Amino acid sequence: MLLADGWIPEENPDCLEAVIGGDYEETCRDDPEGRLCRVCTLVPEIAVSTGSGHTILAYTKEGTRLYVELYGAIGDIDKPPPNDLGIMDWRFH
Repeated sequence: MLLADGWIPEENPDCLEAVIGGDYEETCRDDPEGRLCRVCTLVPEIAVSTGSGHTILAYTKEGTRLYVELYGAIGDIDKPPPNDLGIMDWRFH
């Protein structure tokens, strides 16, 4: 719905580090097809992701930034519902 309304995902060049942490290169070298290693190819707009299930996605439209907070297993983002990933909040900046 966001994309159809003209919101553009802000690709995070540090997405894997945001999702996995500082050892992402070693983790993804050992398991490149792992869900967390693939998630940034599916959702490169991940700005922040915590080990406790909180993830923030970033979008822009006409100079306005939108942050969408998700809660759940971000590695399940490509699984059809029902899954435990849901929108918790959104904020404009």
